[in-house]
Amino acid sequence: MHYNVAQLLKEPMGTTRDYRIEKDFAGPERMADRVTGRLHLFKTHRGVIAQASVDVRATSVCGRCTAEFSRSSQLTVEEECLPVADVQTGRRLELPEDPDGFQIDADNLLDFAEILRQYIIADQPMKPLCQVRCLGLCHVCGGNLNEQECQCSGQAIDPRWAALAALADPEGKQ
Repeated sequence: MHYNVAQLLKEPMGTTRDYRIEKDFAGPERMADRVTGRLHLFKTHRGVIAQASVDVRATSVCGRCTAEFSRSSQLTVEEECLPVADVQTGRRLELPEDPDGFQIDADNLLDFAEILRQYIIADQPMKPLCQVRCLGLCHVCGGNLNEQECQCSGQAIDPRWAALAALADPEGKQ
């Protein structure tokens, strides 16, 4: 997802370019399964503003039952990208001291995949759930309670809490 913006950087301020995004990702380091949407590049006095509206489909792992599930979200991206070199002369440019800013490399390539990766990471929930009422795993046998009712009776008590459990159940019915 690299875009050559050399010609855009040579154009007057306010010039735009539009691109359609349709990208499938594969491999162990994939950020999502599929991304679709539109990318709008806008020339400014310093560089390029990248604006995008994308639909992201990603596979997540449930925080309760550890099952994989597909999650969809819609992201709105807006970032300013500054060139590291002058497009006319190739001379290195002084960049602002913003270490988090995005850059257009010396070959005038804008790496939109990196921008998108950071937005996808920020969009992920802290504890993704496969469903709102996910029952999780049995704390005794580890069975997925969404798939079947646990047969292990679930009565195992941590020995460190046995004395406290005896106080709660004085007749010893545990």
